[in-house]
Parts: sequence; C-alpha cells; structure tokens
Amino acid sequence: MASYSPTIPLNENRGPQLLAMYWTECTVVTIIVALRFYCRIKIKGLGLDDWTVLFTTVLSLVLAGLATLAVAHGGARHLYYLQASDISSVLKLNWMIQPFGIMALATAKISVAFTMLRIISSVNIWRRRFLYFCMISTFLTCAVGAILTFVQCNPPRALWTFVPGATCWNPRVQSNYAIFSASYNSFMDIILALLPIPIIWKLHMTLQKRIGLCILLGLGILAGISAAIKTSKLVDLRHRSDLTWATFDLFAWTA
Repeated sequence: MASYSPTIPLNENRGPQLLAMYWTECTVVTIIVALRFYCRIKIKGLGLDDWTVLFTTVLSLVLAGLATLAVAHGGARHLYYLQASDISSVLKLNWMIQPFGIMALATAKISVAFTMLRIISSVNIWRRRFLYFCMISTFLTCAVGAILTFVQCNPPRALWTFVPGATCWNPRVQSNYAIFSASYNSFMDIILALLPIPIIWKLHMTLQKRIGLCILLGLGILAGISAAIKTSKLVDLRHRSDLTWATFDLFAWTA
C-alpha cells in the first residue's frame, strides 16, 4: 500500500466539483433571468432591477468561464503537483476570478433593492433613502475589495509571477478587508430579506400573494448564511504558498 509523507499533500483535483457547481448555477440562473425578461417585456415592465440582475448574470458567466480556464491549468489542485508552465497562468486566473465574484455579490443585492423600491414605491421617504444607502454602501464596499485585489502588489503581476524589486502588502491586509466586506454583505443580505416583510404585509393584495412575496424576498437570509460561512474561509487568502487549493472553499461558497 502506498504511503504519503505528512508534508506532501495528496494529488487531488477538486476542479470538476467546482465547475459542476458554477455551471449548474449559471444554467439555472440564465433560464430564470431569460423567463423574467420574457414576462417583463410582454407586460412592458422592464426596470432597473431587471437590468441589474442581467448584469449580475453576465458577471457570473464570466466568473464561471475564468474558473473553467483555471481548472484546465490545474486550478483546485495543490500547486505542488502543477507543471511549472501552468503555475503562473493558474495563479493569474485565480486572482482574476475574485473581482468578478465580489462585484456579482454587490450587483445582486442592488437588484434586490431595486425590486423592493418597485414593490413599495409608496413607502415613506426614509425607507427609500435607507434602500439607496444599502445599494451605495454595498457597491462601494465591494468595489474597494475588488481594487485591493490588484493594488496590493506593485506591479500587480507580482501576484502570479516573480518580479525583481516588486513590493507587496502583508497578505493580512487583503484578507482582513475581505472578512469585513463579506461580513457587511452578509448583514445586508439579512437586512434586505427582513426589511420588506412588514411593508408587504400591509399591501392591498391577497394573503397568498403577500406570503409568496415575503418568502421570495426572505430567501436572502439563505444568501446571508452562505456569506457568513464564506467569511470564515477568507482567512485562506493569507495562505499564498498553496493558493489554488486554499481558495477552493472560498470559490465554492461564492457560487
């Protein structure tokens, strides 16, 4: 029976599992968004929430495409087993994936907030202002996180290849901000899930429709739970020596 040194990891490939998650989700989301646009066009009711969710879908498809390329070069495997010619490419793709995932989280929440503004258009001005605050603060928080991904090294290509004289921040800077950003996103998911419930309950519509809307918008709580679990994985961003393996759980929970 073969034995392994405790210092050498097993040669495992978690790429197929990652791609199965990404492409299953992208397929389902694309179908739902297409049906949504079909219905909205039929009733001539397209709004900012529709265009924002479409943009989120595009970001998700780009993310899945980059993940596919990364897996083809050995992503989701231990760097120890990758060919030297693949290491630079897979590390570059690994870093490129992250901003798309970050911004997709922001635009998804913005779409939910626009949907709420459409449904509760007659609500008082302070609730409307609070929803705009949620959108702007979430976008800015995620945008800073996306920018930090590449400005942490000078030049940025030092993240995936050796560059003489390059300087990089301590990895804790990015991981600590990522933890803050993910925590804030989780909080916003829960806020956006709970905020409309008392308002929808007072709308003049059937009980069945009110319950359906509360459940639909309340599903954001699941996103908040998922974001909270993802937050616990962000400390892995500090483990640069085996980045392709360390970020698997992070990418999985992003999906």
